Amino acid sequence: MVSKKTAIIIGSSGEIGNFISQKLAYNNVRVILASRNYEVNSRIVSEIKNKGGEGYPYKLDVTIPEDVFSFIDDVGIKHGPVHFLIYLSGTGLPKPLSDTSVEYLDNVVDVNFKGFFLAVQRIIPLMKKNNFGRIVGFASPAGKKGLGFASAYSASKAALINFCQSVSLEIAHHNITINSICPKGLQTSFSKKAWTMLATYKGLTYEELLKNKLDEVGIQRRLDLEDLWPVVDMLLFRSSNALTGQSINICGSYEVR
Repeated sequence: MVSKKTAIIIGSSGEIGNFISQKLAYNNVRVILASRNYEVNSRIVSEIKNKGGEGYPYKLDVTIPEDVFSFIDDVGIKHGPVHFLIYLSGTGLPKPLSDTSVEYLDNVVDVNFKGFFLAVQRIIPLMKKNNFGRIVGFASPAGKKGLGFASAYSASKAALINFCQSVSLEIAHHNITINSICPKGLQTSFSKKAWTMLATYKGLTYEELLKNKLDEVGIQRRLDLEDLWPVVDMLLFRSSNALTGQSINICGSYEVR
């Protein structure tokens, strides 16, 4: 009998976190949901349990290092070994450079990159003990090709991508992989708000900006959540330890280098 694997999903209370948690539970993975919104995590876990899955909600603020460390330690003790770590926490609505305060910059970097750094740093020793681990961080094409009016956001995503490349060189011989995923134009409530603000800064309506964005991609549509799963599934379940340190675009033919 194959033992059930355990996945930590940090940033689980948004649409992407809910979707991936449900998919993992359906695939007989024990899911640990962590974000600031404990109530939403609890609701998602209830839905998973009602479908016969196993899940546990946690409240976590990734901007507090001690909370990240204690969370990883607690999961390792109660639910270990941990096989998968998926980091989805993100923030950073569009803002001109001239309006970007130090406080805003610190928060974007803390949520988008530093929390991932700390979680990976803490979980790798646990994964080494099991000689297995699959780590996925969600980045953005903006981390490869900077987005106007999003300098802090773009830089934080670039840091996450580079971090995965760097860490992969240290852990590959332990059968632990670390990769990032870069989706473009995914339909979520956050992206709708971000694109609405971006349109204002560019002097466009939301509809005009959307048309411009769609003209950039060959598939002529925005991504939906189902577009993410084949890549997540591959990185967690179907790839060898040779696939590591990579940044995978899901962009509908949009060119990102």
